[in-house]
Amino acid sequence: MVTVVDTFNFPKDFGSIDNIYKRNLNDDPADTRTIVNLLTDQIEFADVLILNKTDLLKPHQAGELKAILRKLNPKAKLIESQLSQVDPAEILNTGRFDFEEASQSAGWIQELQNHKDGISHTPETEEYGISSFVFRDRQPFHPALFWTYLSENFLAGIIRSNRNAEVGLFWLASRPDDALNFSQAGGSLRAEATGVWWASMPFGKRT
Repeated sequence: MVTVVDTFNFPKDFGSIDNIYKRNLNDDPADTRTIVNLLTDQIEFADVLILNKTDLLKPHQAGELKAILRKLNPKAKLIESQLSQVDPAEILNTGRFDFEEASQSAGWIQELQNHKDGISHTPETEEYGISSFVFRDRQPFHPALFWTYLSENFLAGIIRSNRNAEVGLFWLASRPDDALNFSQAGGSLRAEATGVWWASMPFGKRT
């Protein structure tokens, strides 16, 4: 599974809130999928990332971008290219793709698993100030304070954040029964109800 990354335009696309209809990529105004979410999904699922237009970047820019991509997908093979020129042997009939592995290849999934297993590491991406962490707390978020944090500070310094059903969901004090789903990539953030907490159900229905 190969994803081509336009390295020159990556910062602009990753920080954009445009959807594919606004970019004239389809004719359906109801399609609200954002460019950044589609870009992130493609990067996290691929086993080969072709970094095109790297000749237009300064060395530090290229290094920082590689660090971001390694954080989003630590297992993907990175191939630099100019004018999308790549040796076909690098991407055809390689036997690299494994669906089960690809579905768990996102960096945030691996970070959660490492945290669960008690594995500590200092990745090379920290050279560019890119690190990751897992947050857990048995107390719910205060809705007003959390909204203030999201609107004033959050998106400025976070590349990717997500939750995993095996580890925990998102909890607001104002909605104690609701289990909430949280996902963010670049300038796009989404939170929505995904069900109810097991503890909030009447005892007789916990079957």
